[in-house]
Amino acid sequence: MYVESMSVVMMKYRVAACDGFLILMGLDGESTLSGNQVGELKEVMVITTAQSEIARLEQELAKAREKLATVEEQLTERPDFGLGQGGTMLYEWEMNLAERDRLREKIASLEDALERAREGRYGICEVCGQPIDPERLKILPDTKLCAKCAAARR
Repeated sequence: MYVESMSVVMMKYRVAACDGFLILMGLDGESTLSGNQVGELKEVMVITTAQSEIARLEQELAKAREKLATVEEQLTERPDFGLGQGGTMLYEWEMNLAERDRLREKIASLEDALERAREGRYGICEVCGQPIDPERLKILPDTKLCAKCAAARR
């Protein structure tokens, strides 16, 4: 869908980049776009943004699942618990248990975020209903709260 959306833009508009901005011009040479063209472009941009967020969330989810598989593999070897035995190995095993729990929570949270993205609710604060800052979503892709509401909950 992303490729289709961008193809529509490329076929209907002249696209140029200048100083970090994307400049669009109708193929008819008009420098301003009509209301219909602006609406069409907004729709394409929303679809494209949603698709890129879904792809990014899917990548994050795949990484977390991969890490979980590695940690679970490490947990198959249980250390000995004899008196004075297994000190470092026991510590590492317990750290892996904690990491496994953290990764399971992260995976569930990312799956929820992916579902919200597919439903068109991703990036909207669940408390105030305002858009979540894209920079915050880059750092915390599974967050459900904007920075202001998250700070208020602390």
